[in-house]
Amino acid sequence: MQDYNVVDSVWYDTIGIVRVRPEYGDDKFYIGNGFGVNKYLDEQDIARNGMPYYPQALTSFFDISSK
Repeated sequence: MQDYNVVDSVWYDTIGIVRVRPEYGDDKFYIGNGFGVNKYLDEQDIARNGMPYYPQALTSFFDISSK
């Protein structure tokens, strides 16, 4: 299986958002559920099977501008 170049991740219990840096193009974000036993394996599983996540989509729900 292919290893994904995960450059960052944020965790909320077992729900993770991973940032993947492909060889070409912009970084991509994925969200998914991990098992909570092995961070590396959970990050790889989310990069492989997670749902695409677009941080700018939160602006309609939250005011994320700095005040």
